Amino acid sequence: MLQNVMEKQAQSEIKLCTIKWDALSDREWNKCFYDVKRSNLLQSDIYVRAMARINNQKFRCGVIEINGRAAGLIQILEAGVLNNAVHGVIV
Repeated sequence: MLQNVMEKQAQSEIKLCTIKWDALSDREWNKCFYDVKRSNLLQSDIYVRAMARINNQKFRCGVIEINGRAAGLIQILEAGVLNNAVHGVIV
């Protein structure tokens, strides 16, 4: 009995973390930005998109989900050379 309780407790503590990349419209992204607690993004997505275009980089945004619930946001800029044979990421 105690072992079953301990197994259930261990299973409930397992957290599945995923990132959904580029899955939201601008409106959905802004809503998620305001809904996610303690988001620490320093730039708006409009600024990041503008900088990506100026610097010839690719902008990607993602929603970090833990157990299917939005827990955070991520924005990255990707830059590649030699047809993306070599590339870097700015987080």
